[in-house]
Amino acid sequence: MKKLPIFNRLLYNWHVKLISLFIAFLLWMYVSGLQEQEKLITVKFEVRNLPERYVVSNNIPDTVNVVLKGREENFTLLDTSILTAYVDLEKKVFNDARFQIQIDRKNLPRSLKIKEINPRTIHLTLERVVRKNVEVVPVIVDNPPYGFVFSNVTVIPESVYVE
Repeated sequence: MKKLPIFNRLLYNWHVKLISLFIAFLLWMYVSGLQEQEKLITVKFEVRNLPERYVVSNNIPDTVNVVLKGREENFTLLDTSILTAYVDLEKKVFNDARFQIQIDRKNLPRSLKIKEINPRTIHLTLERVVRKNVEVVPVIVDNPPYGFVFSNVTVIPESVYVE
């Protein structure tokens, strides 16, 4: 039986060809790992520098969705529990306004980029806290049991501050 010339060429230095194929596979795996990927993460949301004597009166979300873009190995360095999204109200006092949400970049690796924040803006209603001194007035709801009487009612403290 005669061997085909093409078969001889395939088997000639077969171990070198197998090693070359293995190296090419490793190189392909490395290069495919260098491609940028996107990842959706959920981060805590907070309102910073809320002016003294003001409160946010509308509902705000506890978390915000953020899409990050970067290489896969950089996502392993990321600790999502320390990332925060925030609105900074420093030197801003509006009763009703929309604010742009920002991400605290000090805990974000430089190699990761922020592609999208959802929601991008948030509506906040701020209201001034009013403090008022109110006198405490006791209200007797029911009569005492038979044979007992109310003789003297004393309230301590006589007034309280309500915000």
